[in-house]
Amino acid sequence: MKKLFCFLLALGLLVGTCASYVAAHGSGHASVARVEYEGNGKVDVDFHGRVAYNNPVVTVKDADGKKYSAKILERDSDDLDFKADGVRSGKTYTFTISGIQKSGTSAFTSVSGRFTVPSVSKVTINELDYDAEDRELSVEFAHRVHYSGTKLTLKDSAGNKITVTAIEKENDEMELRTARLQRGKKYTLTISGIKHQSANAYTSVTKSFTA
Repeated sequence: MKKLFCFLLALGLLVGTCASYVAAHGSGHASVARVEYEGNGKVDVDFHGRVAYNNPVVTVKDADGKKYSAKILERDSDDLDFKADGVRSGKTYTFTISGIQKSGTSAFTSVSGRFTVPSVSKVTINELDYDAEDRELSVEFAHRVHYSGTKLTLKDSAGNKITVTAIEKENDEMELRTARLQRGKKYTLTISGIKHQSANAYTSVTKSFTA
């Protein structure tokens, strides 16, 4: 009887130890908390809690099962950014990230989610980046665009025009060369003769930036 009592006591201590370990280290698998489409094929994925990676790979598919090339841009302990090529406005896509592990667990698994590319026809500039050394202004659009008779206008805060010319035009970005701009000063760029790839008419877009 005494031996049985000792066995049960030891078993109880073992169970308590295991329960404490699970409470301290967590259970289950990595899971997606939030997905945000940031434009230009870029997707930000936030996870519940902290995660670790082991050669992670992102797979993107549309509703018909067609695969799209995807590249991981950045990864942290609680989120991952990737870019999918060829995704179109108004469409919803699913993605799977393999080689991911919830911190405190031992198995690497995969997580899945979905994102929708907004149905918009308005031209949107994501970012303007000025390189003072080369006097080049990079224009990144939030989507693919088309050009026709494109004209550029660059002005300072006082309304004075600044010389600007296009040196490269691609379907999602432009490279411009400008007269030398003053650091810390605000400028406004207007691009006319441009349209969203899904729009019918050409229009113009204006955005301000600080050099």
